[in-house]
Amino acid sequence: MGRDQRERRSLELGGFRFVGGEPAALSFRKDVLAGLSRPQKSLPPKYFYDGAGSRLFEKICRLREYYPTRTELSITKKNLREIARFTGSGSALLEYGSGESLKTRLLIRALRPSVYMPVDISAPALRAAARRLVRDFPRLGIVAITADFSQPLAMPAYRGSARRRSQERRESAPRRL
Repeated sequence: MGRDQRERRSLELGGFRFVGGEPAALSFRKDVLAGLSRPQKSLPPKYFYDGAGSRLFEKICRLREYYPTRTELSITKKNLREIARFTGSGSALLEYGSGESLKTRLLIRALRPSVYMPVDISAPALRAAARRLVRDFPRLGIVAITADFSQPLAMPAYRGSARRRSQERRESAPRRL
């Protein structure tokens, strides 16, 4: 069985795969030269999100003074039923800047998506979050996308959902004795 077949089979049964990679060196060089050539020196913050930078940001998100994470979580909890009703079960769930995927667990339980596609600039943070999620939701296909979402995002193909849904329907159907 080839790599593509193994990966597809893994996703059909739950599991995860990664798409993308670390930000390209050429882009980094261009961004650094442009930022340091300006009168007011700057660097894009996307380059701070390596493993250590992501862990630091997770700590910042837990601070009482940092309200966006709590606010997003509160809004999600308050509107979860409406979100689930709007999207329906079995849809694909794409989350930009997924980080630790805190809101994700609520959404996955409510939406029961066919696939979860977290998008984050930090490959180390994305890998850690995907590993935790696949343990918590073993039948969920996860396609983790490492990308700079200030650029156009190429959506990877995902083929595992239709087969899994038909299998779930068969498993939930009454059995004849």
